[in-house]
Amino acid sequence: MLVINAFSPFIKQLIRPYIYILVIACTPAVILCLTPRDSGASGNDSGFRRDGRLTWLSKDGSPITTIDVEIAETRIRRGRGLKNRPVPDFSQGMLFIYKNTAIRTFIMTGTPASLDIIFMDENSRIINIHRQTRPMSDQTYRSSGPARYVVEVRAGFCDRYGIRPGTRVRWQKK
Repeated sequence: MLVINAFSPFIKQLIRPYIYILVIACTPAVILCLTPRDSGASGNDSGFRRDGRLTWLSKDGSPITTIDVEIAETRIRRGRGLKNRPVPDFSQGMLFIYKNTAIRTFIMTGTPASLDIIFMDENSRIINIHRQTRPMSDQTYRSSGPARYVVEVRAGFCDRYGIRPGTRVRWQKK
């Protein structure tokens, strides 16, 4: 024990520069690992990721309008939604995809602008629409029946294009 203590200051002095180098070299990697990120993000300024296209169909099957959609099909992406992000214009929206049908409930906490929230069944037919939602609120918006898909678009979209319950949607991934 006496021999180790006699060399301790020498050993500390010898390895100290290596410890500093190790800390400096590892810090960026640690920061990168601890920084939350969405692996599908595109890195553009708006934060909108074009994952696919969605077309609203009239009763005869002809297109009403088509938008680009960001697809949220993981729990993390669905939870993030449009919270704390710029709300897309009328040419963009977010499509939430679930593995099964169930009553779905959405909340506007952290969402900076009003939306139209559109709930659809497993056949991509609109069940119900919540128009002009209240931004940055804890008010909840629920599907009136089991839904498998939900679309969020800028408030006023449904009125502008005549989208209503019963309207069908066709979508595809990029």
